Amino acid sequence: YPSPPTSFVLEVVGTKALKVKFTESESAREPETIVTKYKGMAVGDSMETA
Repeated sequence: YPSPPTSFVLEVVGTKALKVKFTESESAREPETIVTKYKGMAVGDSMETA
């Protein structure tokens, strides 16, 4: 399993979609992991990780 991301950017796309950009580290050469369309997640609520 890959190590947990050291940082991430969360941006809201529309009202029912979020885009999360994970970054392993500043020196990491691997492409960033982008997750889109977190439907059902309310904006303003605390984020919970599964």
